[in-house]
Amino acid sequence: MLSETWVQWKPIPCLESKYNLKYLLNNLDTFELRLVNVSDTNDELLIIFQHSSHLFQKTNIKFKKKTLDNLKSFYGSAFIEWNFFKVTNLKYAQELEKQSAEYFKAKDFTHYVFILNDIMLEILEINTDEGPEITRKSAKNT
Repeated sequence: MLSETWVQWKPIPCLESKYNLKYLLNNLDTFELRLVNVSDTNDELLIIFQHSSHLFQKTNIKFKKKTLDNLKSFYGSAFIEWNFFKVTNLKYAQELEKQSAEYFKAKDFTHYVFILNDIMLEILEINTDEGPEITRKSAKNT
């Protein structure tokens, strides 16, 4: 049984179900992801976390097998065919809150998870009204 709640995040209309990571850029001001559609390499997404991410974790998917198996059994196999998720009640965020002597408050952050080709990216960003900026570049839109 999962203690956290996973929700498929659909930040913009007409997203495909599978993207790969092209690159990520983390600097003092922003955190950027460039994703490319698996079935159409002309379709790219640029996701910019304007308020920077305070924490991110990039893990080889092989090390997340138990997480993926739990998601499959709780939500069904089709659920993890999607790439974009928001997670609440995450054990990791709760542990971070304890370890920081409650300087970090899990309730003040949104936890984004991207399950991509061979990695899982987890990003904690300060809660804001607008969330990350997402731009789509495709042959259809140019």
